Amino acid sequence: MEKQVEEIVKQVGNLEQQVGRLEQQVEKILTIVLKIDEKQDRLEEKQDRLEERQDKMEETQKQMQEELTRVGNTVAVIEHEHGRKIDLILEVLTGHTEKLEEHDKEFEKGGKILQMHDNKIAILDSRTKN
Repeated sequence: MEKQVEEIVKQVGNLEQQVGRLEQQVEKILTIVLKIDEKQDRLEEKQDRLEERQDKMEETQKQMQEELTRVGNTVAVIEHEHGRKIDLILEVLTGHTEKLEEHDKEFEKGGKILQMHDNKIAILDSRTKN
């Protein structure tokens, strides 16, 4: 019986050692879990900030799109209004160019007629002197 008691005491000692090691391992696991919880909290905070930034970016993008639409509409109006004005200006310029070309032709004709009259006067002068 004494042997059995010694064996039981020995086994209890082994069990106590195993429990001690298990307690140490549980403490290590708890430390790791606490670190994981802290890291998860930080990640959640960062994710919240990222979501806030994303919301702001989406709002900014929406505002930019609205502004771009307004600018596009303004450009369309300007193109329409100035397009008509430019067309009118081009019509007037074309008309002026045509009139200038007609005047140039008339001026050229007048120049030829003057030259011809100068020649005739010169001939008449030379006949009257002879």
